Amino acid sequence: MDYYSLVQFETNRHSVPVGYVRKTVTLKALPETIELWFGGKMIATHQRCYKREQSLYDLAHYLPLLEQKGRAIFQAKPVLNNAPDVFVAWLKKKKETEDLKPKELVDLIRKGIDIGYEKVMHGDIAQYTSPSEKIQPDDLVKVSKPDLRIYDTLLRKGVSA
Repeated sequence: MDYYSLVQFETNRHSVPVGYVRKTVTLKALPETIELWFGGKMIATHQRCYKREQSLYDLAHYLPLLEQKGRAIFQAKPVLNNAPDVFVAWLKKKKETEDLKPKELVDLIRKGIDIGYEKVMHGDIAQYTSPSEKIQPDDLVKVSKPDLRIYDTLLRKGVSA
């Protein structure tokens, strides 16, 4: 993976979350998707692109970096290639009129990714909750550990699965 948080497969480059810059990731090319893995965990997935010399950015991968480098938000390729032009123009105007900080701009971009850019521009974000806030402790399902001794019994009897 390179300094720009891109990994190359064939002639195309695919984004990886910025936390994995300069780390070795595993790429699995499937017929319709590209999966990127690190330490046994899938960290990114992209639709497979059969065009040549393409850079495929997932805007969410770059949000932590954009929070730190706020002046780059409106020139960053991940933003320009993913967010609609009308949203970027709206964001620029909002920054100028309300003097928003980079973290606030990135928060609006994140909401745009999660619920849609149109809803964010029209202020339909009252119902918005971040993905981490959606899971409540009551939502968790308790799973008991299975008793695998039955398989040992079947093996002793010569039964195969």
